[in-house]
Amino acid sequence: MSRFIAVLAGTFIVGSSLADIAGLVPHSEEMPSLASRVTSNVWPIFLGLALMAPQRHFLTAPRFFALLLAHLVLVAVVFHRVGEGLLSLEGFGWLDFALLAVAAIPVLSTISLWARRRSGTPPNNSFKPKPLRGSA
Repeated sequence: MSRFIAVLAGTFIVGSSLADIAGLVPHSEEMPSLASRVTSNVWPIFLGLALMAPQRHFLTAPRFFALLLAHLVLVAVVFHRVGEGLLSLEGFGWLDFALLAVAAIPVLSTISLWARRRSGTPPNNSFKPKPLRGSA
């Protein structure tokens, strides 16, 4: 279930970043230039794609560590933003719980990736060795 929510969150992040680049997101003042919109949305697109990546293709060593690093960067960015949000609020309200719920998405996705790697199951379990001749 956490994997499904992570893919939905990644899809939302990438979609909203692409909409911002296309100029579909209104800004409070004048519209920034295309170059500034692209540069400000590179990291959200990268981190959204990290959430959307199919984990079964990233269980071998080099790809696993690349995706794990992307997930850990995402967790650090989210907790930094949550910390900024909690420090800027004056009271303890419903928004604090919402920020913590948002922070749980990349954490659970990272735990899911790590557990899938630790389980030792290869991506394709269809390999069945042939029985030896003369055995049972």
